[in-house]
Amino acid sequence: MNVEIAERLAARRKQAGLSQEALAEKLGVSRQAVSKWERSESSPDTDNLIALARLYGVSLDELLYVDDAIADDVAFEAEDRAGGRAAAGARTSASGGSDAPGDPDAPADPAADAAPGDASGKGKVRITPAGIHVEDGPDYVHVSWREGVHVVDGAKGEEVRVGWDGVHVRGHDAAGHVFDHEGPGDPFDWHTASTFRQAWLRFPFWLVAILAYLLLGIFQDAWGPALFLFFTVPVYYVLGVAIDERRIAPAVCALYPLGVTAWFLWMAFINNAWHPAWAIFLTIPIVECLTVYCSKAWQRRKRARAVHDGVIDVEGEAGE
Repeated sequence: MNVEIAERLAARRKQAGLSQEALAEKLGVSRQAVSKWERSESSPDTDNLIALARLYGVSLDELLYVDDAIADDVAFEAEDRAGGRAAAGARTSASGGSDAPGDPDAPADPAADAAPGDASGKGKVRITPAGIHVEDGPDYVHVSWREGVHVVDGAKGEEVRVGWDGVHVRGHDAAGHVFDHEGPGDPFDWHTASTFRQAWLRFPFWLVAILAYLLLGIFQDAWGPALFLFFTVPVYYVLGVAIDERRIAPAVCALYPLGVTAWFLWMAFINNAWHPAWAIFLTIPIVECLTVYCSKAWQRRKRARAVHDGVIDVEGEAGE
């Protein structure tokens, strides 16, 4: 199955609020089958496609529509799988098996299903306007603007997908348990972020910076100096996280190099003082080390104070 169709099936399932287990139960198939559909390792049969379309309230065309930009990819993958099935039939025939190569009801050869490449076992690369698709046996990598980066280790059943909707990781932990995580990472994790952080990050500060830049450029003809307004964009987001977490040291470590860079560029391009302005970069490691040292000293003092207060409380309770 084409990667885009597979991801569309996954997106439809998530929009319907169904887990892979719940969908499998509704269709009467295993969860592993649903997982393989969404990893483009196999395709639903006609009955399951009809059931999926009916369940999601869409037509089969909407469910399986493939635009012209990736039509070549679909044909390429279909050709690969057809070649794999033909090779499997040839091997079965050569080994004296009773199944005919062209028998659609013959049991599939696991090796053929696991290796969608050509009969020689070599990987294949397809480069089209839709993206780059690389297959090497059961493993493949697909890269495109629409879908992001999708990497599958077919042998281990692990995958990583980085797309516009976040990061999806599926694999096994040290104990061998399967984990399936998806969603954006911190600090943009809306499920765990505080109300303050969500409001701070939703505010389009970048748009304010762009508008201010245009206004200063148009009305004050200050296109060059106004460029430094864009340094305030990362400052805004770093401050938001620092205020929410009430942690000063990480903010200082992030903002000081940014401020040094902005000051040096101002001195170099606006005041034409490249030298000795560059020397300010030498202060970055000093400030970073001092900030970390002070932060750790403050944390030690805070813990010592908490321990001391706890001892006093225990003694007071004992005296009572």
